[in-house]
Amino acid sequence: MGKSSNMPYKCVICTNSFAECADIVVGDPWALNPELENKQKGFSLVLAYTTKGITEIKRIKNNQRISIDETDQKMLLSSQVNLIRKHESAYYKLFVLNLLHINTPFSHMKFTGNLKKFCKFINTRGFNARFMLSAVKFALCKRIGLKW
Repeated sequence: MGKSSNMPYKCVICTNSFAECADIVVGDPWALNPELENKQKGFSLVLAYTTKGITEIKRIKNNQRISIDETDQKMLLSSQVNLIRKHESAYYKLFVLNLLHINTPFSHMKFTGNLKKFCKFINTRGFNARFMLSAVKFALCKRIGLKW
């Protein structure tokens, strides 16, 4: 993942990095192939959130269209470190932007809803001062029109 300054603004503050509303999500398993070797045979991580998603993966596997091996949560977490970090920092950025009344593509959402989501996130993950300071810098740059 590149620097957040190279990312579209809406992506920087998106707290749905793992597409939790999808039936199936596909991602890169960086932990399996960190140097991007063996380009002849590719790998993907496939995560099913719903029964419908699990059923579809089983159907595809039974039709032998793709080879599927089960893995554990550790593989997902080690493969998506950058996405997890981006996901965490987005909560802080969205919170500070809302706190400072800076319009975002998500401004239609009520601040109380975002506050509850942020508090639930902090309760689960713990407070990160570095992310908060970065979020304040990001919001202030956004307010005065500087590149963050």
